[in-house]
Amino acid sequence: MKPETEMREPLKSRHIPPDEKVSINPMQPPKYEVIFVHGRHIKMSPLAYKIFRLMEEGETVEEIKNRIKSDLGISLSVETISYLYESIVQRVQSITDSPSASESMRGFFLRRDLVSAHRVVKWSSYLSFFFTLPFKLLWLPLIMVVSWKVVLPFHAEHLTGGAWIIGYLLFVMSLLVHELGHSTALLRHQAQPGKIGVTLYLIYPAFYSDVTNAWLLPKWQRVEVDFGGIYLQGLLAILYGVTYLLTDASSLQIATVLIIYTMAFNLNPILKFDGYWLLSDLFEIPNLHAQIFHFPKLVFGCIRKGCRWPWTFFTTAFLVTYEIFVVLAVLLGIFYFPGIIEKAFVNLYRFALLLLSCANFTCHVSRGQVFEGLSAFILILGAMLSVINLMKWILTKVGTFSGKSKL
Repeated sequence: MKPETEMREPLKSRHIPPDEKVSINPMQPPKYEVIFVHGRHIKMSPLAYKIFRLMEEGETVEEIKNRIKSDLGISLSVETISYLYESIVQRVQSITDSPSASESMRGFFLRRDLVSAHRVVKWSSYLSFFFTLPFKLLWLPLIMVVSWKVVLPFHAEHLTGGAWIIGYLLFVMSLLVHELGHSTALLRHQAQPGKIGVTLYLIYPAFYSDVTNAWLLPKWQRVEVDFGGIYLQGLLAILYGVTYLLTDASSLQIATVLIIYTMAFNLNPILKFDGYWLLSDLFEIPNLHAQIFHFPKLVFGCIRKGCRWPWTFFTTAFLVTYEIFVVLAVLLGIFYFPGIIEKAFVNLYRFALLLLSCANFTCHVSRGQVFEGLSAFILILGAMLSVINLMKWILTKVGTFSGKSKL
């Protein structure tokens, strides 16, 4: 079981009252409004939101002109407002008519709900106590102590198979706790969490939690939701680690080590794990993956035609760093991936021959051989699914990311 992930895109259409605001322009400075239309969170500039919402509520163009003047201090003619509204409607329609919201979750396969939203709310209400200030202050020092005393001295050579099985089961339980961490953080800020389920993300089996309503929260509350999973899972790692130090139960050490490494991997900003959402919300850049394509276009467009730069210096520096980091990661992946797949095919072929030779029940298959064979099969299957997903993405064009369109 690999690291869990947070799902932020809407899973189905539902009504959002007109006065609920959320932020549609990925190139827009961090002042925005958000509407929820046919399963899509759409970010708009304040002006676009004002025109769209007032027209939908039935106000006349003259009334909208006066409202914009008084609320935003912008003077527009009746003709301009009519033209802008028609443009906004066309852009919203193009978004809602594009492939469904699930497309924005590229890389996710075989999603299955495990825990209902009602039960998630109930469990999260019990766990909210652990999000109080004393626990938050003790979290990082205790994680460092556990890493030093439990993780660094870890050696796997003399551990029994039974200890590994129990330790892995304890680790899997922590993945569910991780998702409840996201839901609990969301509930603490008076937003409704959704279901928890299991999926296959690229080649990783993963749990997920529906925290779509995090879009309705301000920046720092969204950041807390993003980190809530790692935080609550870390508290469980502390419990496991301290209990191991008191009892010397090797299964608890295994579970603690797996959790700590999973927490670190979850901060990966390239895949849609917690690190991705954390950076996206921290710098208030929705659809961070889409910026890999948008950012160079914006730079060259501004060089050629001139433009008003939409980001602060620190946000720009972050985007440049993120762009370089992703490009290097992709290049490394392209360089090493063929060799990894080739080795996986060799291991799978050897494992298949070994199984065929065992048809007469006279051979011996070690745990290491079984692990290599199953790992190779999962890797090859994941690679095939990823290629299929990539081809679907290419066929539906690059520009269909949920929330990509600018208003």
